[in-house]
Amino acid sequence: LIPASTIDDVPDVSLHDHSRLVAAIAATLYAFHRESDSLDQCSICDRRIPKYRFVTGDLSGIQRHLFRLPTDSRKGLARCYRARSFFLAMLTHVATLKLLRAVRMPVTNRVLDAGGRFVLLVPNTPACRDRLRSEAAQIDAWMLKTYGGDLLLNLDDSVTACGEDFLEDRFSRLFRRLQRHTDASKKRSFRGSLVDSNGWNTHAARLPYVVSTEWLEERAEQDRQLGSALPRARSVAIFEDSPADGLLHQPRNVLGWKLQLFADATRRPAASVDWFTISTPGDESSATPVRAVANHVPIWTRDDLNAIRHGRSAEQQAAPDDEDSRRIGGLITFHDLAELAVDADSAEQDGLAAIACLKADVDRLGMWLSHGCGDRVSFGRTASISRDLDYFFRAFLPSRMEADDLPYRLIYTVFAGGDDLMLIGPWPVMLRFARDLRGWLSQFVGGSTSVTLSAGYALGGGATPVSALADAAGRAVETAKDAGRDRIALFGDVLRWPQFEQALEWGETLDDMAKDSAFPLTPSFLYRLLQYARMAQRVAALRLSDPAGESHPAGRPVGMRDVRQELLWRSHMAYDLQRNIADPVSRKEADSFAEKRVEWLQQTLIHDLQPQHASVLRLAATYALYRNRGE
Repeated sequence: LIPASTIDDVPDVSLHDHSRLVAAIAATLYAFHRESDSLDQCSICDRRIPKYRFVTGDLSGIQRHLFRLPTDSRKGLARCYRARSFFLAMLTHVATLKLLRAVRMPVTNRVLDAGGRFVLLVPNTPACRDRLRSEAAQIDAWMLKTYGGDLLLNLDDSVTACGEDFLEDRFSRLFRRLQRHTDASKKRSFRGSLVDSNGWNTHAARLPYVVSTEWLEERAEQDRQLGSALPRARSVAIFEDSPADGLLHQPRNVLGWKLQLFADATRRPAASVDWFTISTPGDESSATPVRAVANHVPIWTRDDLNAIRHGRSAEQQAAPDDEDSRRIGGLITFHDLAELAVDADSAEQDGLAAIACLKADVDRLGMWLSHGCGDRVSFGRTASISRDLDYFFRAFLPSRMEADDLPYRLIYTVFAGGDDLMLIGPWPVMLRFARDLRGWLSQFVGGSTSVTLSAGYALGGGATPVSALADAAGRAVETAKDAGRDRIALFGDVLRWPQFEQALEWGETLDDMAKDSAFPLTPSFLYRLLQYARMAQRVAALRLSDPAGESHPAGRPVGMRDVRQELLWRSHMAYDLQRNIADPVSRKEADSFAEKRVEWLQQTLIHDLQPQHASVLRLAATYALYRNRGE
């Protein structure tokens, strides 16, 4: 690490990020002074001249595009989602290459590129701006023709800056201005194509087609082919034209250029504009460029096949035609991920067969980037933080899914990068991953309490449309943010992360007890625990009525009879625990382990639990109940 600038002595920016940014500024300065014929020391040292122009891009409509598929087709859904997530990353990547080539700037001038957003640094000259707008018009025209407004790449080049704006006491204002203009560009979609020097281009304003089932199926088939080739791909190459033969029979068109996948990661194809590997080469000393791509998918193993076939009827074993057949090394379908959620170690194969969608994103990232360093905000720190955070979501998390010592290989990555993610997997696996996700992020940012995460979790069956799961998880994320951020919303509740971790720990403890046939904790008792938790939650939310009958927060009139009934939750639970758990254990003269379990239940559920923390018990009971009863 080195200091972010010559006027600072705190080494907190990587040499990589510092070098790229210095190269971008140097290239921009040289191009500005060359084009303005001012390559003299006085002009070069003048920091008051607005020599820099920022170009921003923001991809909008991502979720709508990801899940817009033919309504009557379930074929290859997983492949479509995998392909589209990858292609969206390539779309912004190629857009930056084309824009930089148009203004004759090197790739180092792509100073930010993460999560569907990018920032380019270019010289502020009339010729440069003309070339930018010409290229932007071509990009807009391609997007409009290809997606008809379904997917938008919003471009803006209106922000300029002088050298003084990069100083620490002014850069935060510059960065906020950049964010405002980027957000405003979303209200001017396709401006480059729809407006020219003479005003509105009425020919371009007419959409070339309407969305039809045939059009959707054609797009889906292209995505299925790309999704099938991705797991075998080791490298990606971009060509202006005439791409080399590779894994794709028909290379994908990306903004007029061609994308091809290759199984070889050692040789760059001739005439390629860009080339990089998407998996680490075998030779660790190789200088081959590597780009992290979050495309982890679950693969069948022999243990998976044995688990899903054990105790299942022929009808249950028949999966929809969604992906590959069940074979070792094949891709696991969403339907089968739901089946794998059932506890294979249970003799009776109890448990809920379901998948879950987890969506999460970092809270107030823009504000954090522009204010998080206090009065020490700088271009270098902002670029470094953005790249590191993107690396966390796009590279570190997928590596956790592939780790042999962690139970996360059954997670399917829909997208991950920038500051957010969307994952699908067996429902209990996704709960544990959510817990670890928050812990990993906290470690990644050095325990800083300024960086928080909000998440939403949605449950569904194997045949539930992924778009419906995504919508439910998205609404849950918004619920978590509305409740104060730094929370997770699931099963109708919103919990702070420490509460969620405690609930999951309790749920796993209750699950272990329920699976022990020698211990008298049954699914029926778990269901009653769930009822007691709901009663306790109502007590926590209850407002006593006045004689005229004030309303409950939910709108139901509350009387003293209601209050008395709700306040009985603890005594009912204590009686239930004593009669159905403690007494049978004492009559059996059970071992000390069973007695310790009883003590834990009495202490945790009766003595320590407060109504305001009843959501912890509710989630714990729900988890254990779903693990032991599939109803």
